[in-house]
Amino acid sequence: MQRLLSFVLRNAGSLLALGGGILALWAFFFLPYFSIEIWVAPLHASTFFSVHDVSVTGAQLASNSLPAFPLHPGEGIVNSGYVPLEDAYGGGEEFPFLWLEPLVAVMIIMLAGVLLLVRCKSVMTFWPWLSIRLLIGIALFTCISLLARYHSELGLPLVSYSWGFWVFLLGMGLEVLGGVLLWFSHRERRVLTR
Repeated sequence: MQRLLSFVLRNAGSLLALGGGILALWAFFFLPYFSIEIWVAPLHASTFFSVHDVSVTGAQLASNSLPAFPLHPGEGIVNSGYVPLEDAYGGGEEFPFLWLEPLVAVMIIMLAGVLLLVRCKSVMTFWPWLSIRLLIGIALFTCISLLARYHSELGLPLVSYSWGFWVFLLGMGLEVLGGVLLWFSHRERRVLTR
């Protein structure tokens, strides 16, 4: 038990970044990333309509496999959030830039895994030092770009970010925190070895 606790405390930054990457991947592929409103009305009288919410994961949106909404006979879609979402992300085709988000999470999982394996050695060389900076930079850039995208898309009609987006952002934040912990522990280790 003591040995496990010592391992966790020594490698807290790598484990936190690794856990954040896994959380971000899980959120992108399995949690509702966007919530889209669809207004449905009877075809003969369009003054009354009902509003339906459809949740879409990040992977569904990135591959343009948006779910079809079942309509009853005599109903039609008055307005849909699919159109502004497609206009914002790629004009009805696949949304290739959204695939960068899980790619970043996989890169950070790989960097954290390598750092976790390398940290077992007593001396840190140039490559782990560079990996720590890369981990912090990539995760911080992704967090800032996600927040900028959220701020720029606040005006999209009938589309809102769902809780999967926020869990993905939390995973990215954990990756930044893990990278910062790695950086401080690396600095402390360099001071102790001098």
